Amino acid sequence: MKYSVKTRRIEPADLDGSGTLLRTYVWGTGIDNLMSFTDHTTSNTYYAIKDQQNTVIALVDATGSVVETYTYDAYGNTQVFDATGTELTASVLGNRYTFQGPRNRLGHRPNLLPRPLV
Repeated sequence: MKYSVKTRRIEPADLDGSGTLLRTYVWGTGIDNLMSFTDHTTSNTYYAIKDQQNTVIALVDATGSVVETYTYDAYGNTQVFDATGTELTASVLGNRYTFQGPRNRLGHRPNLLPRPLV
């Protein structure tokens, strides 16, 4: 977390183990409404392209070029693809905000966990 003098609020940020700032995020109104994030190791900003449910389906750079795209299964599990459509094992940008929906403290989306049939 870091305090933003501009917005006068604490904003989420990613830090490494020594406290060095890695990423800062810009959020829109509502829950999990990622607008953009800045990677402070490269000074690049990436903008979220979202669908009608506010789920991130792509990230574009400052020129508008697609950098990564995302698809999801019925449980919100994410598949990540680079700009050429090659599937990746994880986001090369370190993006962890994809499928719309808050996570609990264990990192799970409670409404999307499989439920046993009774």
